[in-house]
Amino acid sequence: MSEDGSDGGNFFARLMSVFAINRYVGEGAMSGMGFNRAATWVAMISAITGGVIGLSTYRMDVNKQIDERVEKSFEMIQAYNVSDLTDARSRVMSYVYARRECDARYINRDLTDDDYVRVLEFYDLVHLCVEAGLCDAPTVKRFFEPHASFQWPVLTRVVDRMREGESAALSVRSDEAFAIGMRSLAAEDAVAPPCDGNF
Repeated sequence: MSEDGSDGGNFFARLMSVFAINRYVGEGAMSGMGFNRAATWVAMISAITGGVIGLSTYRMDVNKQIDERVEKSFEMIQAYNVSDLTDARSRVMSYVYARRECDARYINRDLTDDDYVRVLEFYDLVHLCVEAGLCDAPTVKRFFEPHASFQWPVLTRVVDRMREGESAALSVRSDEAFAIGMRSLAAEDAVAPPCDGNF
């Protein structure tokens, strides 16, 4: 919104001041010369023009902010697909698939708790980006919700185990906000089939 006050919000105030000019028609040295009528029209046109320009400027500012949030969201999506993170994601997904298939043979032997932390912290970062108004919520949801919904019903058990571990108090895992990102991005009805397999 422009700082000079020429926005849509001041439009009606200007218009009212223009109509107030009509009170003085017929008074003063300029009466009878059409001065008040001309001044009224000039002021009305000025008020309308200022209001339209102010509204257009406001809309441009809003659209720019939305575009920047969408752009930031795509940056997060690109970061999600960077090779360093995809390696950790691949190992974490091996566990997710194993739990969903009830077959521990799917689990990558190189999987560590650091992989879980890295993936879950990335989702926390995405969540914070949306909460801070830097990322576009619909764009983030459209891309990340399917991923989160598939993983979270399985990884919630992992998070609970990590919080109860001996080293949890010395790490980020003890923070109540840890893993809030994936939890918030997952659909509320996301579930994983029960597994009584070889785990």
